[in-house]
Amino acid sequence: MTSSTTRNQYRVNPYRTRMYDVFISVSRQHPHRQHFASRLCGALIDAGVHVCDEILLRTGDFVFSQSVGVPAGIEGSRVSVIIFTKEYLDSAWCFQELLKIMECRSSKAQVVVPVFCGVDPSEVRDYSGHFGRVMTSLDGKSTPRPCHVTTLQEAADISPSFVTVSGKEMESIKSIVEHVAFLIDSRDLFVAQHPVGIKSRVQDLIQILNIHEKPNDVLVLGIWGMGGAGKTTIAKALYNKIRRKFEVRKFIPDISDRMEQNEMDSLASLRDEILHCMNRKKALLILDNVGSNKELENLLVSHTLFGPGSIIIITTRNKQPLYLVRVDHIYRVKEMDYNECVELFSWCAFKKATPRRTFAGLIKEVVEYSDGLPLAIVAFGCVLSGRNIAEWGIVLDRVKIFPIQDVQEVLKISINRLDHKEKQVFLEIAYFSHAFSGMSRKDAMQILNGSEGILGLERQSLVTFEENKLRMHPLLQEIGREIYQKESSSFNPQ
Repeated sequence: MTSSTTRNQYRVNPYRTRMYDVFISVSRQHPHRQHFASRLCGALIDAGVHVCDEILLRTGDFVFSQSVGVPAGIEGSRVSVIIFTKEYLDSAWCFQELLKIMECRSSKAQVVVPVFCGVDPSEVRDYSGHFGRVMTSLDGKSTPRPCHVTTLQEAADISPSFVTVSGKEMESIKSIVEHVAFLIDSRDLFVAQHPVGIKSRVQDLIQILNIHEKPNDVLVLGIWGMGGAGKTTIAKALYNKIRRKFEVRKFIPDISDRMEQNEMDSLASLRDEILHCMNRKKALLILDNVGSNKELENLLVSHTLFGPGSIIIITTRNKQPLYLVRVDHIYRVKEMDYNECVELFSWCAFKKATPRRTFAGLIKEVVEYSDGLPLAIVAFGCVLSGRNIAEWGIVLDRVKIFPIQDVQEVLKISINRLDHKEKQVFLEIAYFSHAFSGMSRKDAMQILNGSEGILGLERQSLVTFEENKLRMHPLLQEIGREIYQKESSSFNPQ
């Protein structure tokens, strides 16, 4: 078995999230319909709803962004609003959106909200009049395909639906926004399939928020820790717990990833979102996975946007950006304790809270190897679930040679952000971890010729000093040793 085959065999993806609250499907053919959609989009954003950035509200113009692509935008949204107009099916583009939306309604339990703008619902439902003629032309046959007719009928029959009345569009928009906001607000963010240890950490954060409470100002809290430690999971659980105390609340996920994929479009979308949502209201804003000073600077997050009593929470691996927004407290997410690790692993591997006794020795080995990192615990549980005890031993031996790729990819993100000097210090500590582990800060800085490299690693959550003793997570050591050996062999070819 080759190394690449082995790595792919143990590739898992235990965490997924939806990027948007709402996707709006509307015809591009008619300026009036576009204007209605633009006003609806703006009203949703003002209500704190995260609208898919396929549709951006910029200076009153209706702009179509190419930042994520239509299929990804639909799949990544919790609700789809279909604005049926006479022109809706004039383009095959809209019909493909409709098919995708109804597919997501069936496969992903996505909520669909039909809006009839200048067209009677019966015309859509019965594919009569203009709709019937367009359906026939789209299919290129004398009669439309039965499956397409069924899709259109199902969409038009969804209840509740909204019918706009000429001259009273704003009343319709208000009703639609209230309904969508209710749908979004009535659903808590998905936290985790097995939220072991989350409750106690959320209680810690609520206590911190109470201590630092600012009724007449804006409170900024940082949630900081190494990749895979559970920062996003904890932030979602905290959001669910406290969100109802605020006029506006917004959880913006995966900022760093989104900006890396398409920086300019994502920046414009996020800025609009924050500007329209906050508007001097008492707001809860969670910025998830902020990776650098530049990302936070470009988002233009300012205390002046928020009303008294607002809270901004930022999750990050890198402590440095937190100081740009005058952070009041930084909460470091620590690794799970042994009992929490065993319970989380048991849920993932055995689908119950307590493990089988016959696996006790191997479970101890998994927990010690993962060293309290939730991402690694979940990944191991997924890989080992359903296997017998003999297979466990084989898998564990292989994983030590060919680590689980998804875990390594998450951990490497912080390493890849280091500058040259910081990376050299990281590699030295990782490769010679037997010597550096437990060393005092003063001794480590003396050996490594100064504090700059150490401080950079500490900011990126790659090393910690607990009771003045240097510590690097074993999985980071493993990655560092692998990089060190590769770089050494490239300089000293045999």
